[in-house]
Amino acid sequence: MAHRSAKRRCVVCAVRPSDQLHHAYYGCDEIGVSTFPVCNVCHRSVCHSTTNWVKSRSNPVWGNRNTEEFTEVLRSRFRLLNQGVSGNV
Repeated sequence: MAHRSAKRRCVVCAVRPSDQLHHAYYGCDEIGVSTFPVCNVCHRSVCHSTTNWVKSRSNPVWGNRNTEEFTEVLRSRFRLLNQGVSGNV
């Protein structure tokens, strides 16, 4: 369902097919809010990059998360794909 909701495209690059689900933060599994369909390449190189991913020292598993700015980018791109806009976003 998550992949279909984004036309089976990665919400980061909008080019490659989505094959993974990325959690922008943990504790919520709402598609398009905290969980996003992405490709393996973008998942590793963009979603979890040191620029976009914040590691929590106090809770290194459940406290890790994307920056608020990057989470908003993911939400915006998900909305575009979900509404049927194609091409690079």
